[in-house]
Amino acid sequence: MRRIVKKVFYGMIFILAVLINSSFSSAASANNPVIVSGLTPVKYTGNTYITTNQTDTGWYDYEHGVWANAKTTNGDLYVWIPRFTYKVSGDKKSVSIKWSNGKVDDISDGYIVHPAFYFDEYFGGDDYNQSNGTRSDITGFWMKKELSATSVSDIST
Repeated sequence: MRRIVKKVFYGMIFILAVLINSSFSSAASANNPVIVSGLTPVKYTGNTYITTNQTDTGWYDYEHGVWANAKTTNGDLYVWIPRFTYKVSGDKKSVSIKWSNGKVDDISDGYIVHPAFYFDEYFGGDDYNQSNGTRSDITGFWMKKELSATSVSDIST
């Protein structure tokens, strides 16, 4: 049985803030983007997006802040968010991020896996096995690039 879970993702704002105001571990590279049917890799050239391919070494470079982008046939833009673990500083003014290696996470020193990268009993979904309580992890996900709301009052359900 397929279950639809309706959620308002206030966390999306948090994710974007984490990615902008963070420090990254250079010990591991980010997981490669997974191009699915209907997506075409694109790269930003400073004033426009141009079509490229998965073998283009300039498509993305997470160590230098160049994010993998893709577009659909109708022009919607998406950005690949690779799996990571994070730790919020004690004063809550900074966040440190470590890229995961596939689905292997470095959770030492207080780092935790962001819940966007797995389905479990709380988040549900088709990938959660209710009979034995196992969860399915993902190596990353595509997030649509658009301003969804400028304030909480702009969000309607």
